[in-house]
Amino acid sequence: ACNLCHLDKSLGWSADRLTAWDGQPRPELSRDEEEIGEGIRWTLSGDAQQRAMMAWHMGEPEPKQASGDAWMGYFLGHLLDDPYPAVRYRAGHSLAKLSAEKPLAYDFLDAPAERARIRREAMAYWRAGAEKLRGPGEDRRARLIAADGRLDEAEIERLAKARDDRAMDLRE
Repeated sequence: ACNLCHLDKSLGWSADRLTAWDGQPRPELSRDEEEIGEGIRWTLSGDAQQRAMMAWHMGEPEPKQASGDAWMGYFLGHLLDDPYPAVRYRAGHSLAKLSAEKPLAYDFLDAPAERARIRREAMAYWRAGAEKLRGPGEDRRARLIAADGRLDEAEIERLAKARDDRAMDLRE
């Protein structure tokens, strides 16, 4: 539940807090669960339901307040040509809620080539916001920011290739 507002924090971060606050036993976690923001991890490599849920949460005020929103547009851009229409729909609506100089002209039912074009444009536009993070190294790592201050494209690609595209029946 913590990671539904703290989208930029890892499960390891949540586990540490729960252990400190309530004495909860700390679960064994994978390297990615320890280091990468859960909202980002699910956005890039989750199943369709997880991706839709992250797209929705990135458009809500509480997660924006808890996590900041300058980085969200870049990761929402990944979802603009998702194989699932429900994911694309949620991503487009959440992107529209982020402040942008140029509003996004996006239709989640556009042809794949048009969706891919808009995805590239959106990610290019929001890249600077994603890379503006100033903070401790763990925060940058959680948001997939490399030591040089740029997005860690290799890690992003690795996670995106692991995306779970199993067929699902998402009830809307």
